[in-house]
Amino acid sequence: MRKFALTILASLLLLPLFSAAAQAAKPQKKYHAEHGARMYRHHKRTPAQQHKRNLKYAKEHQARQHRHRAHMKAKRHAR
Repeated sequence: MRKFALTILASLLLLPLFSAAAQAAKPQKKYHAEHGARMYRHHKRTPAQQHKRNLKYAKEHQARQHRHRAHMKAKRHAR
């Protein structure tokens, strides 16, 4: 009986050590598809792709902004 109790006690003491070692052995990855694969989780665009898109839409956005500003100015001066 005493031997049985000792083995249980030893296993309880050693279990956290083993689990900690297993956690440490796992490589920590920022993205699930790092190393070679450029696509990140959920088919997000890569930073380079996003930058390209931003450049594409920047002109359009600038024009919209300008139009809005001009409209507000016109509204102010219409009084």
